[in-house]
Amino acid sequence: MPPRVVSESQRLRPRRSACTPGEHEIQGTIKMALERLSQSGYRKTPLLRTVLAEMATHHSPMTLKELMSIPSIGDCDPSSAFRLIKRLETEGIVTRLGMAHKAHYLLVMPGHRHAYLVCKICGFLEEANFQPTSPTICTDCEFAPWSQVEPEFCFTGICPDCT
Repeated sequence: MPPRVVSESQRLRPRRSACTPGEHEIQGTIKMALERLSQSGYRKTPLLRTVLAEMATHHSPMTLKELMSIPSIGDCDPSSAFRLIKRLETEGIVTRLGMAHKAHYLLVMPGHRHAYLVCKICGFLEEANFQPTSPTICTDCEFAPWSQVEPEFCFTGICPDCT
């Protein structure tokens, strides 16, 4: 049986994280990200501030298309937003989840670790009801010469819409 065709609007259904960061956490995360980028020579542009604020407030993985659908970001050039997200990913401020054809980006927030399910067929992503019990930074594992190795909790499978 072929997979059921699902419209893009169904795919863009909102995902909510099980936890909701407080305003203090949101502002602290944005401040840390801006300081870190500033130390690396990046300018604090309005687009950068807006993207960080929206990603911290929504606190769930977003595709570039979902990010561009936010009115305060949607007016910018999509290539500028893509370059910004890739820069944030390179700096470790944003992490990429999922597969290349349907990448989701998540702002790294201190103390927040979540697990996600990703569909191997359509790339749909949702939060799993799983709380990682291992430490966020593996200090007793041998990954030399790598440093700051962190586990990513991303499970793959086939979503109900594609089965």
